[in-house]
Amino acid sequence: NKSTSTTVGFSQTARLLTCTDGPEKQQAYGTSLDQLVATKRGAHAVNLLALAEGPHPSVCPISWKAAGLPATNVQDNEEAWNTLFLQAVGKVAARERHDFVQGFLSTAFARNFGALPGADKDRMRSHIAALEEIAMQQQLLCDAVPPFGVDAARALPKTLNGENLQRNGRAKIDMVVAALKCAAHPAVTLAWQPPGPGGFNPIANAANHFELSLRSDAASVAARKQIDAWYASQFAYLLDRLQTNKLLDHTVVVWGSEVAEGQHHNNMTFVLAGGQALGARSQVTLVLPFTGEEAEGLATAKRDGNRPVADLWLTVLAWLGMPQASFGDAPAAPLLGLMK
Repeated sequence: NKSTSTTVGFSQTARLLTCTDGPEKQQAYGTSLDQLVATKRGAHAVNLLALAEGPHPSVCPISWKAAGLPATNVQDNEEAWNTLFLQAVGKVAARERHDFVQGFLSTAFARNFGALPGADKDRMRSHIAALEEIAMQQQLLCDAVPPFGVDAARALPKTLNGENLQRNGRAKIDMVVAALKCAAHPAVTLAWQPPGPGGFNPIANAANHFELSLRSDAASVAARKQIDAWYASQFAYLLDRLQTNKLLDHTVVVWGSEVAEGQHHNNMTFVLAGGQALGARSQVTLVLPFTGEEAEGLATAKRDGNRPVADLWLTVLAWLGMPQASFGDAPAAPLLGLMK
């Protein structure tokens, strides 16, 4: 697969979900996939950053409400909770917000329990249990992890390590799964960290991820494989949580990046999961032809026969019951090899 961005650097991240080009770097020129899906469902997309501290979350957003209008990336754990569950409650203490929602649900549940069909009773119990579980985990996390401050913007603090990144990322995954189970939001993005030369290495090698991506020696290649395996384990955690909560077959999950190899942004790889009940094929490897040289950039990307990332997003929209004739600014069509 390929990216359709015109400039190197952060622009690939900014346009990964929009597939639109324009003159300004770090800016997208259309509505991103997640925002489109949420709007069609009459809701709002949620955009999370796994890092609980570190680079400012406004750096190169991946989600865009419209051309030149980025969505806010939520980084703080308490704010993530509030965004996913409690936006309408007002600015009170986090513990009070948790208690408000749980108390409201419990009261409404008790009042209407007798009138509910059996399946709805089980679903309500499941919703309340999910919220209580996440509230408990969130409280423990807020007590253990230092809060992010604006003074730490643009710098990776010394307290950041692979263990904390995993804990914060998985906490947000747990929140997302609970929100999906409660049908609170139809579309969520989770970025593990902002792009750029300060890329954090979660397996604690001496070099950061960006530096390793530019090297071709055996040790660097081995380190990159370890990093990929680390991120794969986080993806597996998400899938396991979705499967455990009986959501995976009705949820489309895409794991991707704006980078292929080194600093190249064409011929990229995406991993898809879920969607079995929506028409997605499983256990399929789809290798699309790619012609040209990576160093040619956009000229290679737009050669006849090379497929744009927009094809993948049209496929996702079809699975979600939102078929479209086009997406972004490149000729596109769904990937039939991924559809039942």
